[in-house]
Amino acid sequence: GITFRRIGVPSATDIIKASSDDAKKCLDAIPPSAIDYFRQSARELIEEKGAVDALAAALAHISGASSIQQRSLLNSTAGFVTMVLQCSIEMRSMSYAWRGLKEQLGEEIDGKISAMRFLKGKMGVCFDIPVDELSHIQEQWQDTRRWQLAVAKELPELEEQPQDSSRGPPRFKKFGGWKQGRPPGKALE
Repeated sequence: GITFRRIGVPSATDIIKASSDDAKKCLDAIPPSAIDYFRQSARELIEEKGAVDALAAALAHISGASSIQQRSLLNSTAGFVTMVLQCSIEMRSMSYAWRGLKEQLGEEIDGKISAMRFLKGKMGVCFDIPVDELSHIQEQWQDTRRWQLAVAKELPELEEQPQDSSRGPPRFKKFGGWKQGRPPGKALE
């Protein structure tokens, strides 16, 4: 059969790298006569910022990278970063991961984490946090033999989520509520 694998959205790093490669190709197309007009400005920038930083800033501007915002790898939500919490043992439930996170990061972490999912094999979880919380979490967190926390560079393989049988239109409910597509007590028309 055919095997499907979920591939997350490109990370900000992937987008910047692709944009940077395109910008380098554009530079090859600039004629030497046009470059002469910018030599003095280039020298001034090199004196101010250094050669590598000046060129990197120019490439960032050319490629539009200054406007790229970090996005979740799980669901592409802007302003979020996906983190991976690896565990040395298989987890039976998500509460085990929550307990490990709260031990180091405090109870308030509860309101900052979203979209938690098991990694394939249940040897960890991944989740999203607001980008502005990242440095605070990284400062507080200490890896242990049991737990390792890192920013996800790409979307890891995830456990399949079980389908919720209670979802869907009310006419599909078996007990109580609507039956056969109509509210209780109403005859079919």
